[in-house]
Amino acid sequence: MLQKDPTRFRSCEPSGAPPGWCLRCVARCQGLPGQTFDRPRHAYTSIEYVEEGHATLSIGGETRRLGPGDAFILPEGEAHRIVCDDVHPWRILFIDCTGPLPLQLLAAYGLDKVRIFPRTMIAQPMRNLLHFTGDDADLQVRAGQAIHETIALLHRSIRKIPDWPDMVIRTKVFIDANLERPIRLFDVARHAGCSEAHLSRVFRRCLGMPPGDYIITQRMALAKSLLYSTGDPVKAIAARLGYRDTFAFSHAFKKSVGEAPTQWRARQTTISSVA
Repeated sequence: MLQKDPTRFRSCEPSGAPPGWCLRCVARCQGLPGQTFDRPRHAYTSIEYVEEGHATLSIGGETRRLGPGDAFILPEGEAHRIVCDDVHPWRILFIDCTGPLPLQLLAAYGLDKVRIFPRTMIAQPMRNLLHFTGDDADLQVRAGQAIHETIALLHRSIRKIPDWPDMVIRTKVFIDANLERPIRLFDVARHAGCSEAHLSRVFRRCLGMPPGDYIITQRMALAKSLLYSTGDPVKAIAARLGYRDTFAFSHAFKKSVGEAPTQWRARQTTISSVA
């Protein structure tokens, strides 16, 4: 079995699910070295995203080594084989659902024959769903929106993969996968295989900002997701995102978003209640 982090796993009761599909769970899981899964018939339709590490996936006559930023779809009823890396097994985000509508949605986007998607940017809607703290009925509704957004992003990813150097792709994926951990620019550059100065120049040329600013931008996007979809106090969210205290987090949030975290959360709550 994959190791399910108890703070990163949410199963969902089928009651309240809309007709045609049902969310079963959304989770972040860590594989074990050399772990192998041979499934002659998958029980769900799964959308999965590799946050870090590697594994080899065999499905539909194709075998591919997957790494950070890659995504794949396991259709309900389809056979597949997964072998986690012996040294760096992957950590994944995944959504499991049942019913015909997810497959129909994939077909509508022309993805019914596609299984593997390199260099995707689908982590955020999956993380937003994982952080949602409403009841199961509300989660089913939110899941429908997240799955549709995720499939749309997968469709965009195969139409145009950014023509960025590998070091930029590696840097972006590394940052996106570690927003809830301390990130030093030295470690980012080492992961990219170059100096900090060279990485900053190339990264800025591709994304319009240096890696440090990108880290802040992505953390603030995650902070807004947590403020909106959880009841966690600001202090807990600050600690979760690696800030030493609430003041430092609030200062960074206000500088980026334009208002303090408590003000932003209150305004979003008001907007939701009016809607």
